[in-house]
Amino acid sequence: CFGGNDADYNWRQVVTDPQFDHQANTPLPEFKMLLEEKVSELQDGGVKVVLTTIPPVDSQRYFDNVISKIVDGDKVLEFFNGDITNISRHQEAYNYAIIGVATAHGCPIIDLRTGFLLDRNYLKNYCVDGIHPNSGGHKFMAEQVVRSLAQQGINLQKRN
Repeated sequence: CFGGNDADYNWRQVVTDPQFDHQANTPLPEFKMLLEEKVSELQDGGVKVVLTTIPPVDSQRYFDNVISKIVDGDKVLEFFNGDITNISRHQEAYNYAIIGVATAHGCPIIDLRTGFLLDRNYLKNYCVDGIHPNSGGHKFMAEQVVRSLAQQGINLQKRN
């Protein structure tokens, strides 16, 4: 699996030196390279690869209910120069990388992200952590997957 967790940081390291230019768990160039390698490997093996965008993260909820519960939030804010939206913008760069790899490799892409972003009350479909969709969010994503695959002519009929 490639996605949002790759964009996350080791928060315990971040707070030890907030002025240091810490890299994500998987730095973006490495993330893109690994994703391209896996897509190529699968396609070379005859697999039809379908990628999805990453559901958005709510920076404030994630900061309040996850990061600040495990480390000193003030130090993390120092790392982000006081701008908590760095969390969602950073994750968005990984989302764009997925779209770029899908485009470069001719893979269909299922857009899970836009539907959430266009819903003015999208947090109703998220857990309190701000990163994981709840049961309503999973239902929403499943509907997006089925609709998108059908639009792309990909049949989901059950096989025996």
